[in-house]
Amino acid sequence: PSSELNALCRAAGTPVRVSKRTFGLVEALVDAWFRTGGRFDPTIRRALEAHGYDRDFLDIRPVIGGAHMSATGPSPGCENIVLDAAELIVELPVGMLLDAGGLAKGLAADIVASFVMERGATGVVANLAGDIRTMGVGPLDGLWPVSIEDPFANDAVLCTIAVGEGAVCTSSVVRRS
Repeated sequence: PSSELNALCRAAGTPVRVSKRTFGLVEALVDAWFRTGGRFDPTIRRALEAHGYDRDFLDIRPVIGGAHMSATGPSPGCENIVLDAAELIVELPVGMLLDAGGLAKGLAADIVASFVMERGATGVVANLAGDIRTMGVGPLDGLWPVSIEDPFANDAVLCTIAVGEGAVCTSSVVRRS
């Protein structure tokens, strides 16, 4: 609730000066929306909250019989977000809520891995709650072994893959659908 992103959402309709990091995050969200023709959409926060993504797993009651939560309507998309890079000002349209979940952990993993590499490491693997970022030379013929958990068996590995420089993120509908 006290994050700069949430403060920005509460101030929707008003230009807000944000930190360089928050501006970079919002800029990356908007860029991803444009680059994917709206397939990546950080404006889906109302729908995510309606489906329990703002609550802990323990607080979510299972959806019985495949019934869905109430409809939230279409997401507004990013085309009306105003960004002023020179002043680090963001203005969201009135009523817009942003969700950075589809990009923030990956961006944070990029930042962590770059930080380590800039300080002289020859290789790094950053794991931020299952979002993996690899850079540089890994221990397996230059690659990084990354284990993928089995979503249906606790603490079991489904497979291990060898990854060069890049990223691996997984998702499932085992806990939320």
